[in-house]
Amino acid sequence: MLGVITVVVVLALSIMLYRAAKRKPRYDSKVVKLSDVRARAGKAASQPCSFCKKKAAKLTFYASEQGQVVGVCGDCRSQAEKRSMLPL
Repeated sequence: MLGVITVVVVLALSIMLYRAAKRKPRYDSKVVKLSDVRARAGKAASQPCSFCKKKAAKLTFYASEQGQVVGVCGDCRSQAEKRSMLPL
């Protein structure tokens, strides 16, 4: 009788462990898939320059005299340096 109970307990434990291993983990909504981040990283969004309003793939950001953040394209970079803005 003790042998039968032992077999049933071992069988029940093995089934529980098998189901736990097969179950996919659930993630919180704040978890971000790394593959999604890598896919978006290759696409550079165009942003308008704060001075000339032309869209540029790469902007350099400066702090203006009023403390605002200003995005400047390569063509307008000299204007920002003449106004002695601090690069961020």
